[in-house]
Amino acid sequence: LSETAYQLGGTDHPMLRDGDRRLLDPSSEMLPTVRTRQDAARKGFEIALASSARCRLYWNRSNIGDTSDSYPSPWYLARLSRKLGQPVNAESVMAGEVDEIVVEPPLAESLLSDMAVWEPYGARLASTTSAASEYGATVSLGGAGSLSSAKLAHNSRTSTRFTEFDGAVGPLDEVLAGMSTSASRLESYAVCPYRYFIGEVLGVEGTPDVDDEFTLSPMARGEIVHDILDGYVRRRESDDLAKMSGLFREVCEDVFRKFESHDFAPPALLWSLEKRNLVRRLDRWRRIESRALDLFTGQSEVEVQFGDRDGAEVSFPVRLMDGRYVQLDIRGRIDRVAFTEAGNAMAVMDYKTGGTTRYSGINKDAVDRGTNLQIPLYMKAVRTLFPNVAPDSLFGFYWFVFESDAKRSLVPQEMIEWSVLDGRLNEVLSTILQGISEGEFPANPGRSGYQSGVGENCAYCAYDAACDSGRVSTWVAKRRSVSPSYVTMVEPEVAG
Repeated sequence: LSETAYQLGGTDHPMLRDGDRRLLDPSSEMLPTVRTRQDAARKGFEIALASSARCRLYWNRSNIGDTSDSYPSPWYLARLSRKLGQPVNAESVMAGEVDEIVVEPPLAESLLSDMAVWEPYGARLASTTSAASEYGATVSLGGAGSLSSAKLAHNSRTSTRFTEFDGAVGPLDEVLAGMSTSASRLESYAVCPYRYFIGEVLGVEGTPDVDDEFTLSPMARGEIVHDILDGYVRRRESDDLAKMSGLFREVCEDVFRKFESHDFAPPALLWSLEKRNLVRRLDRWRRIESRALDLFTGQSEVEVQFGDRDGAEVSFPVRLMDGRYVQLDIRGRIDRVAFTEAGNAMAVMDYKTGGTTRYSGINKDAVDRGTNLQIPLYMKAVRTLFPNVAPDSLFGFYWFVFESDAKRSLVPQEMIEWSVLDGRLNEVLSTILQGISEGEFPANPGRSGYQSGVGENCAYCAYDAACDSGRVSTWVAKRRSVSPSYVTMVEPEVAG
């Protein structure tokens, strides 16, 4: 048990004094005072002692980062004094005159019976009962076994082995049985299996972005843009931009009114500027649309749903790495599919309102190490929804609608070809589903650089608070004991 810093009493909060706190909150549940904080620290010390029949106590003399004077606590000094049979003061401990000791705490006795050790602090003692009787009914630490488990967890997490304390939870075949999932969920496992485990297996809701309460969130902006583009493409009757200008403005106003009716109330000035900006940028998209589509200016269909009650079923077998097969049901909504004028080829597209940086890897790998599966899985769905489209006539791309250059708005610019994608997609799906089946959910922060000690996968992660600050070094230490197929998928340069 390493005793840490104890600050002297009497440090009232300058904005709300303890006397006022007690008047406002007599129980100190919402407004703790100096005394209640000290009592909590003492109880924590007692409970820690009660968790083991034998403890090694020492004072940590290097409290790095302390900005004020701190001392060994009076209850720590009481335990030392009792063990050594003579009074021990704070100065002797801080000077290193008292080394660490081993105690076998008698739980039936109060730790604070020696009044003398309180005198240096000018504290007033209240009578206490034993830790065993007062807290035993509500705090069960299981004796020495609890500390053994804690030690095992610590040693496991700091080792190079991938253990149950790091996300190796064991077989989860039942999760795959009749699995109905989406591209974004499978991408989540590829990016960070631990994130997938928290969100999809445990069902924990992520921490919301508080900024979304005061600004138009990326998700809300994306919904507005998709509704405008889908409505315009569906309702237009001519390719004459001038004639369709009025229709475009009408669609924008319809979507804005619909959005406002859903109890979204952004600040008036912000919303006015946002609407004006969206109309301007989407009108520019409208003017470069035909150049971006190039050959695929024939018949279009928008919002093609599949895998739910409103769409056709899309299901196919996936062969796992161990040779087993699982049936995978996919659901989603394709923003748009477009044919050539002759109708002999099709392009599958998904609108994006952000930047292209996160999708740059697609130029080298169509599935981008499993982290961008939307278009590949949509193309897989099209093989079921439009069976007459030949495999070598099926293409796909992400369309970044705020990009002003027609060609640069498409990623990849050469388009994804189904004829060269099929095998790679099956390989990645096999790796992801095998990992889920075996219950392997390591925390993969990705490459460092997002911020000190934190990887790029942690940027905007809703579960960032669930990981420790040393996640990058932990991943580097353990990745060689994680499933080789997963490491090969996400970091081929390391695996190779």
